[in-house]
Amino acid sequence: MSRPPRTPSRLRVLQGNPGKGRLRRELKPAERERSGRELVALGALTRLDMAAFGVYCSIVGRWAMATELLGKLVPTDPQRRVLSKAAARAERQMLALTAQFCTPGGRARPGRR
Repeated sequence: MSRPPRTPSRLRVLQGNPGKGRLRRELKPAERERSGRELVALGALTRLDMAAFGVYCSIVGRWAMATELLGKLVPTDPQRRVLSKAAARAERQMLALTAQFCTPGGRARPGRR
């Protein structure tokens, strides 16, 4: 049985975070809009790319949260290793999706129109 889609963090804050769970850091709407406008102006983002762009924004939010938390931890904290791996994984994913949007090879890949 599949789970329902996650409620955006901004909406959970407005609702008072009913489950008191950890809130995800997401790309701010202004940042997402600015990045989207720039990619559209370059011709790198089309309507067909919106789902992938949403994933990219989510990954950027995870990377930002991990790097922010890494800066707050002391060097001997055992959580540093976990956060370092999460930040590195998010960086690899960001680079892969950036290549999809911003390189001619990414635009010409088979199965993309």
